[in-house]
Parts: sequence; C-alpha cells; structure tokens
Amino acid sequence: MGPAAVGGAIAGCLDSCAQARALVDALTPEQYVHAEPGHSSIGAHMRHCMDHFLCFLRGLDAGEINYDARDRDEALENSREVFQRVVSDVCEALSALDGANLSRPLVMRQIPAPGFEPVFANSTIDRELLFLMSHCIHHVAIAKVLARAWGITMPANLGVAYSTVAWKNSTEDNNASS
Repeated sequence: MGPAAVGGAIAGCLDSCAQARALVDALTPEQYVHAEPGHSSIGAHMRHCMDHFLCFLRGLDAGEINYDARDRDEALENSREVFQRVVSDVCEALSALDGANLSRPLVMRQIPAPGFEPVFANSTIDRELLFLMSHCIHHVAIAKVLARAWGITMPANLGVAYSTVAWKNSTEDNNASS
C-alpha cells in the first residue's frame, strides 16, 4: 500500500516501525537486552516506542490518548521475538486506520513535569501519528548508536528524521546541478 493510500502520517509511522524492526533484526538476543550500567538497553528503547504506539491505539475509540498509561512490559523489553510480534501487530493496526479520518479530534493526556497534574491538550489523529513517528525515529537513532558499539553497521538514513533526509537530498540535488 503506497503513502497516498494510507496517509503520510500513517506511512511515516509504518516506516519508523520498519526501521525499528530492521535494527532489531540485525541484533542477537544478547545485544537486544544488553545495557551498560546506568543506561537503557536497545530492548528498553524499542519497548518504550511500542508502548507509545499501543497507548495511542488503545485510546482511539475513547478519543483520549494517555501516554503515561504505558504497560512497560518487560517481556517486550527482554525478547526480540515479543518485540517482533508487537511491532507487527502495531503495523497491522496502523494500516487499518481510516486515512480519511485523520483530522478527527482527540484529547491527549500527559503529565508535563514532575509534581504537576496531567495536562489535557486538544489534538488530532494525524498530529499524534506525527508525534509517534518522530518519537520512534528518535529512539531508533539512539539504538543505532548503541548497535555501533557492537560493530553493527546500519544504513545511513536509519534513525534520521525525514525532514533531514529531504534536506540532505535537496542539498545533494542542488550541488549536483551546480
């Protein structure tokens, strides 16, 4: 299914999930769970991303997304196979979204800072999908740095913001035509 068929924000989420899956597929189970003292494992970053997607999907029917109500499921953090199953389920659910309904209003609920009560902010499905895509790409970038410590080489654009890729491509095009 092409980007026009699913909507740009959905396509971005599907691509960011595909990037996360590609990164995880390049790891051994030990590399997925390894963490230096005081730091998160790649599995923890991937679990964190999927938690956000799952919160979004759970909140759609009610029209309220609560990113603080994450499951924080250690099985997802500690098993590549569980991650692969969950990311597949998330992609299936995202692909099933109605691309014509992306401007539907939502309320996003989240604690803004330590000691504060949750804030309720007006949003849309499209806006939350854009957040999820950007958030996932950010964590893929962090995981890519961690994977380099294992000597794993990843594609240059893996974990790079789509706007940065577009800017680099336009810069290269401009340089080529000069």
